[in-house]
Order: sequence, then C-alpha cells, then structure tokens
Amino acid sequence: MSSHYATHLDAPFHFEDDGITVDQLALETLIGPALVHETSAAKLIQPQDLPDLSGVERILFKTRNSDFITDRVFHTDFVSIGLQAATVLVQAGVRLVGIDYFSVEAFTAPGHPVHHVFCRQGVILVEGLNLQDVSPGWYDLTVLPLKIQGGDGSPCRAVLREIKIP
Repeated sequence: MSSHYATHLDAPFHFEDDGITVDQLALETLIGPALVHETSAAKLIQPQDLPDLSGVERILFKTRNSDFITDRVFHTDFVSIGLQAATVLVQAGVRLVGIDYFSVEAFTAPGHPVHHVFCRQGVILVEGLNLQDVSPGWYDLTVLPLKIQGGDGSPCRAVLREIKIP
C-alpha cells in the first residue's frame, strides 16, 4: 500500500528535501481545534473563498468533492486549493490543511506549486478526508499517522469530535 493512499497526510519532506518526515511530526500540530469550512468554489479555492482565519491553526475544506470521495472512479476535476489561497493560509499561520479529496492541488498543476508553498513552511496536509456527513463549524481534530521513520507521508485516521459549548 502506498503511504499516500486513502485518508493520508503529507509531511513537508514529501516535496521539500529538508522538510520534516512523518516520524518528526509534532502531535501538537495533529491534535487540536479545527475549523471545517464548506465552500462552493467551482474548481479552485481562491482567497475570496476563505473564511476569517483569525485564530485558525487547522482548517479542513468541505467541497463538492464530498459527493464523490467514496466513488470507485478517480475524478480529475476535483476542487483543489489555488496558489494564492495557499499563500494566504500560510501567511495566516495555519499549520494543518485538509481537503475532502486525494490532493490539495489540481490534478493538472505542473511542478506542484501549492504543495511546495505548504511544505516549505512546514504545513501538514491531510488529504482524502470523508466529510460527507460533517457540518461546517469547529471540532476537536485528531490525526494519527503511522510513525514511518523517514516517511514523506502516511495513511492516517482523522477523527472529528464536536466541540460542546456549555
């Protein structure tokens, strides 16, 4: 099985030779409050599709991809994150970005610029999330990858628990 199969994470080493590997990831990045943001972006998430990022360290994007995440057919026209939006997320201090399909980047993106923007800044990417039955809002997120020594990615279990406000 590939380390980038199904729900998985990309460690910065996936696209940056000097990036940290899976076994070096800080649990503090993988566990904590996360915003599930639903967007109607047609094909590419742009800066205007982003929410207010004040206080957001972890964000998961729910898109139209949720309609076909469980299909047996690979869709090449999935919604992805644009380069400008990736830059805004990094500048806002977001440390973990997730999306409801198998890549944060467009299928046809030459040179993988979005991955490089994120990985160069140490942002952890969680791809292949099933957010079909998840409503937008704040959750406690736990992402548990296999601790693969020197790995550039890992299958993982990503669990959301609703944050209860008394």
